[in-house]
Amino acid sequence: MSGSRQKKLRRQQGLTRDNILDNKIRMRKLMESAVIPGSQVTEYLLSRFVGKAGYHYISVSAYGSLFIHDNYKALVPIILHRDFPTTSSVGRFTDPNQKDCVISLVRVDPTFKGIILDRDGTFYSAGIKEPVPAVARVAYLCSLGRVSAEEYNGAIRSQEAEYTKRMEEFMKDIKQRTEKLDNIMNNPYADPYDAIDITPNPYEVETPL
Repeated sequence: MSGSRQKKLRRQQGLTRDNILDNKIRMRKLMESAVIPGSQVTEYLLSRFVGKAGYHYISVSAYGSLFIHDNYKALVPIILHRDFPTTSSVGRFTDPNQKDCVISLVRVDPTFKGIILDRDGTFYSAGIKEPVPAVARVAYLCSLGRVSAEEYNGAIRSQEAEYTKRMEEFMKDIKQRTEKLDNIMNNPYADPYDAIDITPNPYEVETPL
């Protein structure tokens, strides 16, 4: 928000110098707190637009949208977007012009589906460009917990280990399928529907990063 818009907003709200100082102190304490209460999440997110000209939307992605390991699925990004973001199948918000700006990582509840706000405080849910009424917002919000550097590093390590495990399982699955096909080719009288597993491959489904 530009300086002139901020001044105009202060005049409209009738804020005095003392009011402004109190707000700054309160926001500083909120920035430093271990947990941002759900009732203050909207105010906190709006404050993250300061100094970010050109970005018109901010989002908190859904639970499980970033990390695969169960211990770290609660860690999700706060992202600034220039245009209204689209939503992936795992609940992560992405700017259509690919000019996202990730500014933080927070911890959310397992039921959290993700939220989007614009600079004016208009509230959206799950990438649907239809404002959520103010009276209904509480159903979409949850507290945001701080994430330590140690926890973040642990999440990154778990991601690498999980992908290695999945790749090994995938290659094992490919080998088994190949062996079954070889058996069919070597035995032309075998019924191919008895030899080939036609169940869907679980590794062909989109997963979080």
